[in-house]
Amino acid sequence: MLNDLAPLLADLERLEGEIRHGEQGYTGISPTVRINPSDLDRLYQYDFGFAQAGDQLAQTVAPLPTAAMTPGAPGVAAIVGTARTEVAQLEAAFKARLQAVEGIRVG
Repeated sequence: MLNDLAPLLADLERLEGEIRHGEQGYTGISPTVRINPSDLDRLYQYDFGFAQAGDQLAQTVAPLPTAAMTPGAPGVAAIVGTARTEVAQLEAAFKARLQAVEGIRVG
């Protein structure tokens, strides 16, 4: 069972590192930097979708402790597989947000 969980844990740690060290905030670094309201709305949409995907991942892994306690843990591999797919989708969404942030023109 630990062999099933190790790749998922590695995926989650990688995603956590990307998020922790990624671009943050909406207000810019100085009062002279302004973000267009439509660009800001687009960032909010990325963030909302990312939060929803995170909630979905939490729901996916919620049955994992119970599945792990079942003799032979037959459901663990399926849960881990689904969770890894969802982590990959979260990574893709986070990278899309970074591209959106980098593409915003400030003036």
